[in-house]
Amino acid sequence: MQVEGAAAENGANVQQWGTADGVTHDLWKLIDEGEGYYSLISAVGDGGTYALDIAGKKTADGTNADIYQYNGGDNQKFMLTANPDGSYLIRTRASRDAAVVEIANAGIGSGDNVQQWEPNGNACQKWVLNAEELPKVIQGDVNADGTFSVADVVLLQKWLLAVPETHLADWKAGDVYEDERVDVLDLGMMKRLLINS
Repeated sequence: MQVEGAAAENGANVQQWGTADGVTHDLWKLIDEGEGYYSLISAVGDGGTYALDIAGKKTADGTNADIYQYNGGDNQKFMLTANPDGSYLIRTRASRDAAVVEIANAGIGSGDNVQQWEPNGNACQKWVLNAEELPKVIQGDVNADGTFSVADVVLLQKWLLAVPETHLADWKAGDVYEDERVDVLDLGMMKRLLINS
């Protein structure tokens, strides 16, 4: 299961893709919500903002799965039910557990859509969980290219100046001052780090 195009935005579609390559749009973090439910938090963007979401809180079969800013709603809570073969059903609380997350039309190709549907025993509703380490944040790497360089300092400066269509791929990497916000103090520290490297 992956976020289509690694888009860190409300309503970004969730789809099936071939073998996971360990990049952020393939990774999900389970957050215990109590009573047997979990939120599935996507690693896209800052790795904590977007959750798997049943669109519009709908209960109908065929309702699309996307990501949306985490809000703790029932449409972002899921119960994992073990199958005898080691796979899991992902039941949707939005449907009062009457539906599960599946691949639409039992598709087997990369790019096939993820939706909710009543359980039917088909393989398209069985999910395997693999433990992975989340990618490490590289301090200052706001463009998320795997290195800290002048390009990151320039990008952060443009972002702070509100240059149109300037986006930080990883704002947490820009929080060099470690105060849970990104501002001119971080820019100054990034410049100092770059000079000292």
